[in-house]
Amino acid sequence: MKIINNSYDLYEWRQKYFARVFCRSLQANFSAKTVDFRLFANLTESGVITDEHLQKLQNIMRNETMAAAVLHFLTELLPKRGSKAFNLFLEALCESQQEHVADHLKMWLGDVCSEDAGTFKSLRAELQSHYERRLASIRPMPWLQSICLNLTDVFVERQLKLKTNHKGDGKTMKDLFTPQETKAIPRRLLIEGNPGIGKSTICQTLAHEWGKQSCGGHCGTVCVHSFDLVLYFHAGDFIDEESVAHAVQKHLLPSDYSITTSELQGVIKAKNVLIIVDAFDEANAGNRTLDRLIQGDILRHKTLLITSRFNFLQNKLSFFDSKFKVQGYDEEEQLQHVKRYAKHKNIASAPFESMLKDKSIRDLCSNPLNLTLLCLLREEDTQLRITRTALYTSIHRIIRRKAGERMDLTEAEVEESLHCSCT
Repeated sequence: MKIINNSYDLYEWRQKYFARVFCRSLQANFSAKTVDFRLFANLTESGVITDEHLQKLQNIMRNETMAAAVLHFLTELLPKRGSKAFNLFLEALCESQQEHVADHLKMWLGDVCSEDAGTFKSLRAELQSHYERRLASIRPMPWLQSICLNLTDVFVERQLKLKTNHKGDGKTMKDLFTPQETKAIPRRLLIEGNPGIGKSTICQTLAHEWGKQSCGGHCGTVCVHSFDLVLYFHAGDFIDEESVAHAVQKHLLPSDYSITTSELQGVIKAKNVLIIVDAFDEANAGNRTLDRLIQGDILRHKTLLITSRFNFLQNKLSFFDSKFKVQGYDEEEQLQHVKRYAKHKNIASAPFESMLKDKSIRDLCSNPLNLTLLCLLREEDTQLRITRTALYTSIHRIIRRKAGERMDLTEAEVEESLHCSCT
C-alpha cells in the first residue's frame, strides 16, 4: 500500500479534517459488520490504540452507536497517537476489508495537501514581497521620516557576544541560529543591547534577507533562509491579539488578503517558522500573547528571536536557549559605516573619516545611531567642528522642528512651550 507522506502535524490534520466534516463521510463508508472486530483488533495489534482505548470504544458502541465510537477514535485518539499512526490506520483499514475507505481517505487527503501547499506558497510570496518593499530602507530617526537610508548600502554586519560564553568569543549574525552550548538548534533567542546600538536594524536585515528567497548556499550554516516563513513584528503588535495568527493578519497582511485565522494557524504549525519580535522593552506590560510565546506555552517548537534593552527580561532568561549582547562598533566597523554612508550619499568619505579621529566625540562613534547623526551633521557642513554640544543641539533642533510640524507650531512656539512646561 502507498504510504502517505504526512508532512502536516497532527494539529493541522485534526483541524482541517474535521473543519470539512469529512468524518461524516468516513463513517458512512464503514462496514458495520467488520469495523468492530477486525479494524479495532488490527489497530490494537499495531499499537495505534491500547487495550484501555479499545475498552473505551467498546463501551461507546454498547451505550451509544457505532458512529459515535468511530467519531471518538478519529477526533480524540488518532490525532494523539504519533506520526506513524495515520499510515497504520490506513493499513488496518485495508486488512479489515475497508480498502475502499482507505482509498477514499487518501484521495481526499491528497486534495487537501495540494490546497494547503497553494495556501503556503501564496502566504510566503506575500510576506516576501512585503519585506522587500517595506524593509528596504532604514529611518534612523523615527521622528524624522524624511531621512531615509538604503538598508543594503549602509548596513554593517554586527558583532554579537554570546552572554554565557565566558571566553568572550565574538559571533556574527550568521551564527545566530547555529547550536551554541548544546547540539540542539536554539528555539528561543534573545539579543540585548543599549539604545541605538542596532538591534532593530538586525531584525530588519534578517527579515529583508529572507525576503530575497535564497542565500545560494553562501552562508554555509543554518541561516535565515533555512526557514519556510519569517514573521517580523514589533512587540506592540501582540498587545490585545489572541494569537500569532491574529497578529499576522492585522500587521503583516493586507486587509483584502484571503486567508482565515484557522488556515494561518495551520500553516504556522506545519512549517519551519522564525518569529522575530523587536523592542520587547517598549511593549512588555500586559503583553500576554508575547509572554506565552517566550515561555513556550504556544508554538514551543518554532524559533523565536527577541530583542530588548538590558534588564527587561531578567525573570524570563531561563526560557532562552541563546542570549546575545550587541557589541558597539570597533574602529574598523566605524570606518566601514562612514564609508558606506558616503558611498550611499555619493559624496567623498574623507570628511567623515577625519571625524572619527576627533577625541572629543570618539566614544560616541561606537554607537551606530550616534555615528549616523554625526554623519548627517558633517554632511550639512564639512567644515563644522563637531562636538558633543553640537550633536545634542542638532538633535534638539530636529526634535523641535518635527514637533512643530506635528502640532502646526513654529519652532519658536515649540521652544516657548518647552520652557513653560519646565518652570
